[in-house]
Amino acid sequence: MLKSKQKKLSHYNTLLMNHSVLEVEDCSLFLDKIEGKENAIKTKSLHIEHLDKANPLNFKKCAIHTTSLSMEGDFVLDDSFIYSEESHDDYTLVQTVHGKLKLINGSKIESKGLIYTDKDTEIEVDNSTISSQKMLNQGLTQLRDAEITSEILMQIKGRMDAIKSKINASNSWFTDQSQLNLTDTKVSAVNASIDATGKIKNSDVTLTGKTLVHTDAALAIEMIPQTKLAPQSKRAQFKADDLSMLGSMQVSGGSVVSNEQLKVGTQAVLAANGTDMELNQFDVNGSAVVKKGYLLAENITVTGSLTLEKTDVEVDKRIDIDAHAKLTAQMSEVKTKDFTSLGKVEAKATTVKATDIHFAAGSHSTFKGVKLDANTVTISGSMDVGGRTESLDDYQIAQMPKDGDCLFHAIAHQLQVVDHRRKYSTEKLRNMAVAYIKKNKHQFQDFFTKDDFNTHLEKMACQ
Repeated sequence: MLKSKQKKLSHYNTLLMNHSVLEVEDCSLFLDKIEGKENAIKTKSLHIEHLDKANPLNFKKCAIHTTSLSMEGDFVLDDSFIYSEESHDDYTLVQTVHGKLKLINGSKIESKGLIYTDKDTEIEVDNSTISSQKMLNQGLTQLRDAEITSEILMQIKGRMDAIKSKINASNSWFTDQSQLNLTDTKVSAVNASIDATGKIKNSDVTLTGKTLVHTDAALAIEMIPQTKLAPQSKRAQFKADDLSMLGSMQVSGGSVVSNEQLKVGTQAVLAANGTDMELNQFDVNGSAVVKKGYLLAENITVTGSLTLEKTDVEVDKRIDIDAHAKLTAQMSEVKTKDFTSLGKVEAKATTVKATDIHFAAGSHSTFKGVKLDANTVTISGSMDVGGRTESLDDYQIAQMPKDGDCLFHAIAHQLQVVDHRRKYSTEKLRNMAVAYIKKNKHQFQDFFTKDDFNTHLEKMACQ
């Protein structure tokens, strides 16, 4: 084993090393070729330059230990390892510029500082790993069966293609005017800022903290189609604790989960097809379309436009439609505790089940083949049912128990509305009605034969 210790070394053309260790404080290598394998280079500062694009410089089973590393040209790390250690005196850096860096066969780059690539650089990681404190990639990054990790900051300003890989941004993840194409990939990030276009297919994306999808972002998310929420199934999902959308997202299949809030901004567009959505607060200020899926939420507030098509909706507390908002539902079922509309509702072949349904003054509803199933329905706006429009002022529909006493339940309800201090039972009202008919027999007996009249009163009375 050869060990060389020098303060400064500059080497040109061909470097021949085999089972050797090179120790030098500052090293610059301008190489056309490197020969040998199972070598180690230990240096404080290392610059490697290789300008022959037809023949990349190949490091085979090589270990490089340094504080600052810059690479210019085309390189291959084959079963090799680069470690950039933390230094209190110098800025820890692994930098690649104007070239291509390829990691294969379990190679690894580990930096305690920053990994930087410029816009003219291409990184290809195949069955290998890259980890750092901070990462800034401005060029093309291609991952296959690979893993990249950044503990403080990961910023992607170029293009990232990933297949069957893992992306971990432990603190902040920024995709700045970039392009993302992820397939069968697992993403875990905190406080993500997404300004990207591209496609995410059959991937698990978990975004904790606050996530912002910028105005110019346009992501297509494709996952295995699902029709009912099934948390126990192993399937791809897009999960964000607190997600604010200013751009557009198209989601197909799989599931979208938000533990805190999913907010669709004023100019934003969310389109979900065959997707299970499990949300806490769902605020639609822009446009959201949910088709052939399942929507579960704590509350839904619509100040923009929400369209439901062949979708089951379950909301634990409230659905609120703002004065200038629109809800469109077709062949769907909506369940909630409180449903209030100040705006426009268009529904066809849809069922709305709620404790209280309220269409406020100024609202307009168009229904065709719609069933409203609620304890109370209050309509103070206008309603078009089957082509007939009516303006209704404080008209209230109260659902009565279906037990054969519906008429007397309704009378009792209305009497209490007139005088809330008095309550009437159905038994008392029945007996009062029988007593009145008997007392005013001449007003009713013509409608019955003698026997039928008495029999009817006996059946009508509560014994």
